[in-house]
Amino acid sequence: MAEFVTAEAARERFRALADQVDAAYDEMRALSSAEVGNEFRTELAERLETQERTRLHPLPIPYTAAYGVARTVATNTPILAFEYGSYSVPHP
Repeated sequence: MAEFVTAEAARERFRALADQVDAAYDEMRALSSAEVGNEFRTELAERLETQERTRLHPLPIPYTAAYGVARTVATNTPILAFEYGSYSVPHP
């Protein structure tokens, strides 16, 4: 049968166990950051970059889409029509 333990003794035992858990956690964090962390992060970043580069399309060569085209938009009209398309225009 279980023995009777006072509340203060139970608190002390719990605090001691919590301190052990905290110390073990701190040790684990130091180990993973110092020994495993940097190499793992570098390896993961390289792996992600190589995987993502194969899925991405190359960027197009820059070009001027519309040279010398200007439109004036009234402040009460937030829509601009240009070449069969409607475009919203933000006003400050």
